[in-house]
Amino acid sequence: MEGQYIPEGALGKVWRVLDRCIMFTTVVGSLASVMFIGAMFLNVIMRYVFSSPIWWFDEMIIALLVWYSALGTVVCYWTNEHAVIHFFLKFINRTGKLFFMFIPHVVVAITSLVFVSGGITLFGLQVTKLPQGGLPFTKAYYYALPMIVMGAMMTICAVYRIVEYILTPKHVFLDRFQKLQDEGVMIVE
Repeated sequence: MEGQYIPEGALGKVWRVLDRCIMFTTVVGSLASVMFIGAMFLNVIMRYVFSSPIWWFDEMIIALLVWYSALGTVVCYWTNEHAVIHFFLKFINRTGKLFFMFIPHVVVAITSLVFVSGGITLFGLQVTKLPQGGLPFTKAYYYALPMIVMGAMMTICAVYRIVEYILTPKHVFLDRFQKLQDEGVMIVE
């Protein structure tokens, strides 16, 4: 199977910067995952074995899970590890294939901007509410802020993908699609 296509020139440099940011995001998400799974395990032991739960752990677990999900969405989009169905593309002509390889990035860019806008509105509503779950900050920092961060990161990634698609010769995408289809492997482009 072919490796990741990395464009040449300035576009390739931007790709490398974005890829490093996404790899850092993966590490942060992994740490959040370890923390909330460990906290859940510890809280179950404390609650059911010792009948003494740590009262703020539930809220911390939710906060970490929301951040983990937001960051994971960005990582999955950038690394093309999300669910995509390309089976029907083999029945479509070249122009249709190119359209269906491009339009998802436009949809992601638009949707991500909506996430940013909605997150900013939600943040304004939640930031004034006093914390109730035991954490020293309001829910705005783990409900609205992850939505804003995810939306901003997804917008940047989607805009890059759109520019990359416009500047890259189309045969690169079609050849890779055909090679993967001929090999009979799962196509995640």
